[in-house]
Amino acid sequence: MLGTQPRHYVDTKLTYNFVQWLGLTVEHTYGSLPPSFVKTNHTVSIGFTFTLAETSNGRNSILKP
Repeated sequence: MLGTQPRHYVDTKLTYNFVQWLGLTVEHTYGSLPPSFVKTNHTVSIGFTFTLAETSNGRNSILKP
């Protein structure tokens, strides 16, 4: 029975960058997800984050001003 009562749901994400392009990410999820409100209990994910950035010269090399 689904009902119309509100469900608890919390999603937390924490990222710490060691250097500008590499970091560590921890995610925590708890609650019920719609539409069937399946209870996810506690879910924890840990992983590395790798960041790439485009330099300003990339656009000028493709599209000449």
